[in-house]
Amino acid sequence: MDDGSGRRGFLRQLGSGIVTGAADDDPSAIATYATAGAKFGFAFLWVALVVLPMMFAVVYLSAKLGRVYGKGLFAVIYDHYPRTLLYPLMLGAFLGNVIEAAANLGGIGATLALLMPLPIPAIVTFAASAFRVASWFAP
Repeated sequence: MDDGSGRRGFLRQLGSGIVTGAADDDPSAIATYATAGAKFGFAFLWVALVVLPMMFAVVYLSAKLGRVYGKGLFAVIYDHYPRTLLYPLMLGAFLGNVIEAAANLGGIGATLALLMPLPIPAIVTFAASAFRVASWFAP
């Protein structure tokens, strides 16, 4: 019986925090990091020391919110705050997700254009279509 100690207990405590922590490694982020690194070198590396504690705090608080309430952020806002706050926040999150998805597709297109002599819009269109079709078959 697992009492929460040992290696298995440690991995169980990490839970979805690993996925949440790795969520910033998407194509648009990698493209941004590579571009900034190529342009500025190590000049802005100090920013990582400032931003890292903030990233830890966001991941930690998000995990705690989900663990305590058993719900996502917008479900908690729905339960505890007026709709006049909920709807603008949802719209902002939706628009942010659309922009993030477009940036990811653009990063995929720009990267594959380095390997294949195809126009970036064609690669982006193909990648978006492929992801859409794959999402139909995902469990």
